[in-house]
Amino acid sequence: MTRNNKILFGILSFIPLIGMIIGMVLYVSFIFSMMSTTMHNPGQPPAFVDNPAELLSSIIPAIIILAISGIVGLGLFIYFLICAIKDVSATENDKLLWILLLVFMSYLVMPVFWYVRIWSNPDFSMNRRPADLEPHIN
Repeated sequence: MTRNNKILFGILSFIPLIGMIIGMVLYVSFIFSMMSTTMHNPGQPPAFVDNPAELLSSIIPAIIILAISGIVGLGLFIYFLICAIKDVSATENDKLLWILLLVFMSYLVMPVFWYVRIWSNPDFSMNRRPADLEPHIN
């Protein structure tokens, strides 16, 4: 894998985590803004009851950010899972550990997997070595 590809996957590995954090912050701020308008105007329905476009305009950014980070995260999850399975420099125990971590904690583990297994590992390769292609016969 070239250095440019490693850098690209490094940048992409942070997008799902950052997108999830930003999306959740936007979503929670939307909820609190709705609660504060309801508390300041008791007895009146929220503004979005009369104008649904107001509701959508305030929550659409969170939905877009979460959707983009989800799509990037799914693609990276599949790619990193294949990398973990096919990495010839990893032992079987390492492969199992990374597969389990990626499956159960994917967004949190993706940047760590990229740094430990791809960026800082000079032996990283998903191609089988020629010596591994044929069994050794004595």
